Amino acid sequence: LTVVKHSLKSLNFNELKSYTYKDIQVGTHAKFGLMRYLKRETIDETHRVLLIKFIITAVKCLLATESVIKNVKPKHAIISHGCYSTWGTALEVLNKHKVHTIVWGRGYVSGGNMLLSHNASYLYEDIHEPNEYWNKEPQELTNYFTTFYVSIQNRTRDELQVEMND
Repeated sequence: LTVVKHSLKSLNFNELKSYTYKDIQVGTHAKFGLMRYLKRETIDETHRVLLIKFIITAVKCLLATESVIKNVKPKHAIISHGCYSTWGTALEVLNKHKVHTIVWGRGYVSGGNMLLSHNASYLYEDIHEPNEYWNKEPQELTNYFTTFYVSIQNRTRDELQVEMND
């Protein structure tokens, strides 16, 4: 981590935003995390110090995710967002290591329905997925997600029965 911190100091602002570490786009994830933190649609040179801190956070998340993959050897992961310096980095590392992910997020329209996507941030995933991802008839799928949504809203697991191949 010391080598990374040292190397970041010599990069210009655009190089920081596109910085990669172990073939993971930590600069891009850090940029989006910083934009979210600042609640701004753009960042500039005045945000350099913060961007470096967000990149360091992304590198730490990368290393932590690699450690989990090495030690736990997951085949599947359910994660939040799939973006920003934390979840975006973790998602990209999981994808690199062929760990199937489901990324969840809360919608901001119509009461905040749950959004799910496969191997991508729900921000980038097309809401209409091919049937190959789900082996259910349309009404069964609707019932499944309705039950899932109601269970999450009520914070109970009583109604949520998910099989490994669902």
